[in-house]
Amino acid sequence: MVGNGLSGATIGFRVYDRYDELGEVGADFCIVTGYLPRDISGLSAGYYNRSPYMMMLSEGGTTQLLTIVPAPGFNPAEALELKIAVSPAGVASGYVRFGAGGWTHIGDVTVDFWPDAHAAADGCYIDSPTQGNIRYEPFIEGYMENIGLIGPPYIETDSLPDGIVGWEYEEELHAEGVPPCTWAVIAGALPPGLTLTTSGHVSGTPTAVGSYAFTVRVTDGQTPPASAEREYTVNIFEAQSGSIADMKQLADGTVVEIPGVIVTALFNPVLYAEQPDRFSGIRVVWDDESVSEGEQVNVAGTLQTNADGEREILALDIRSTGTASVDPVGLNLKALGGGDFFYNPGPPISGQQGVLGGSGLNNIGLLVKVWGNVTYVDSSTFLVDDGSAGPVPVTVPPGVTVSSDWQVVEVTGVSSCYKDGSDLYRLIRVRRQSDIVVPAGAEPPPSPP
Repeated sequence: MVGNGLSGATIGFRVYDRYDELGEVGADFCIVTGYLPRDISGLSAGYYNRSPYMMMLSEGGTTQLLTIVPAPGFNPAEALELKIAVSPAGVASGYVRFGAGGWTHIGDVTVDFWPDAHAAADGCYIDSPTQGNIRYEPFIEGYMENIGLIGPPYIETDSLPDGIVGWEYEEELHAEGVPPCTWAVIAGALPPGLTLTTSGHVSGTPTAVGSYAFTVRVTDGQTPPASAEREYTVNIFEAQSGSIADMKQLADGTVVEIPGVIVTALFNPVLYAEQPDRFSGIRVVWDDESVSEGEQVNVAGTLQTNADGEREILALDIRSTGTASVDPVGLNLKALGGGDFFYNPGPPISGQQGVLGGSGLNNIGLLVKVWGNVTYVDSSTFLVDDGSAGPVPVTVPPGVTVSSDWQVVEVTGVSSCYKDGSDLYRLIRVRRQSDIVVPAGAEPPPSPP
């Protein structure tokens, strides 16, 4: 075995074929196994599928991976993380970092008597069909913690999002591996208008509708290099464009884009947006927390109807165009929700179903303001009743307090709905504590002393 690290290193291991010594390793880092000194930790995980060339050893019935240790002189008070990759030829590359520092390449070791990759084990003896009985005898001192292990690269990006013709597309592929990692398309083709850089950046503006399957390969910086491959499919859609009211009339499954709407509420992973003229609003499923209330945005995605009968957009993309504000629409509770709006139960559903007993303009999705007497339900719900349509439930998000002492309130929130059987019922979703206002003089009198 040849060590390319510091000369005269005092750590390493001796390798024996039963009683005959095959060689001794001394390097900046080493590979050890068998019975380790107390408080030196290893990784117990069975066969590690990201490191197919790492051998396993069985000690006391527990399968362990090869463990690596650093050169002498490291500070045991600092968190230590190590990475090692071993090729089929037995070339091991090691990296180390202390605390929050950067990764340092600490050397390469070539093992010219590397045992078979599928060797079985018993205690600290490895039974190899080609190498006989191989024993590793480490000579190390010191302690370590937070040990990490890495082998051939592992692609962490499971899928890529779909795109829309004319909408800028930008995504990043990620892989765990010995740096530097380089990317390439090896089969199929990206959607027209998109490119992949060697650093894994996918970007461009799609120009053609279709479903595009392609395979990428990532190659890492090991010696010799190792690689991994993954296939992706990206669908590119042509979106129908218009106002919220126009798009709500379309069927579930239609890809739409709605420009210039204002974000009125955030309930991660859901937000609400409405037209600046306050004519209509809609629920949007979007788990990117970069969007803020008061932003004016363009929304693109697929129409669908949720389990409570509310139309929504499963967003593919949201782009900010500036900021804007919108005031809530004041309503009595009879007007809340409204009647059917071009509703067709399908399948597929199109339009928005109205609430039971509702009439007039459908306002599900709008920011509204109502007033009424209060009935406490629990810590997240109360009923409000202005005498026009019966009590309506109001729900609050975590962190908002509901008081059993409230008698009359003014409530700002999103007009929503819930489903019971085939009917929809009125619901208000409060955003924050300041959306609930107890008018002066409406507080209960103080308790007598």
